[in-house]
Amino acid sequence: SLAIDELERGNLLQEVDKETASLIKVAIYQHNKAILPENLNEREMLFCHILRDADKLDILHSLTEYYANPFGEPTHSMSWDLPRGKGISEEVALTIKSGKSVTREELKTQDDIKIMQLSWVYDLNFKASFRILARGRYVDIIYGALPKRDVVFDIYRNVRIFVENQFLN
Repeated sequence: SLAIDELERGNLLQEVDKETASLIKVAIYQHNKAILPENLNEREMLFCHILRDADKLDILHSLTEYYANPFGEPTHSMSWDLPRGKGISEEVALTIKSGKSVTREELKTQDDIKIMQLSWVYDLNFKASFRILARGRYVDIIYGALPKRDVVFDIYRNVRIFVENQFLN
């Protein structure tokens, strides 16, 4: 991974013990994988979950700033050159309605990207992450950037209920 290479090249982990450095490297290497491998130990899994949550929340913060004030055209990283105004594809709707994270391979429209971003709530691991999500109003802002159709409202309602339930447990 480029990030791990940079850490090593810059000796950025020289101040931490070898075990912690190893945990950090595992977390960085695994942070963008769709599914974490089952052979990770408890501490590796913890570090992976922390970094994955932080990464998702950071991306959601940046994206919702754009969605809340959409001046100009979206960048490639926001649109992936997918068609605009084509609604939500059926596969994406079924995935998120089943309480699963939408994958990049399922995306067919720019609105699918926003639904994928909403689906990240199903991949968050900590109550603190849900507090940050709620405080930033990320779900509401993404919903506000979507077309107001029944399928979108159903998805939004399901996501909101899921997020609210995380505060009850």
